[in-house]
Amino acid sequence: MRKIFLILTSLVVLSSCGFRPLYGNTNTLAGSTTSLDQIMLEDMPGATGLNMKNALIDRFYHHGYPENPLYALRVNLQESGRSIVIEKNDTTTRTQLVMSATYDLIDRRTRKSVDHGTIRAVSSFNNLPSQYTTIATQSDAREMTIRELADKLTLRMGVVLEQQP
Repeated sequence: MRKIFLILTSLVVLSSCGFRPLYGNTNTLAGSTTSLDQIMLEDMPGATGLNMKNALIDRFYHHGYPENPLYALRVNLQESGRSIVIEKNDTTTRTQLVMSATYDLIDRRTRKSVDHGTIRAVSSFNNLPSQYTTIATQSDAREMTIRELADKLTLRMGVVLEQQP
């Protein structure tokens, strides 16, 4: 009986403090009137940029590309790699892939920045004797990193848009 009382009390306290789940509704974030599909994604150079833009399109646009979006999102990707396991004979057997995305969310009416920052994701891959397998594992690591960056950026944009008037 005491557990039920605590659970009900917790629910009342959470609902009265303004807590709302960020993904409460798939069309808008937390019931907000502004949704992610009001963000125009600017082009990102290179194959990695194209993959990142496609990952964001999958997350932002559930009802097609916006006709007159309120915001524009600029994303600049940087990628670097470093050896993290080096054998005695100076061969690298594992490489860490670090990808960062510097972003700027701009209000298209006022042309002012609403939010900007940098997010980062890290993955690693094995350097194998076969060049083809190394390229394949590197490609998989890059895809995972792009997905992680897209998830982080989607969450960040949801939080920012929720705070907009």
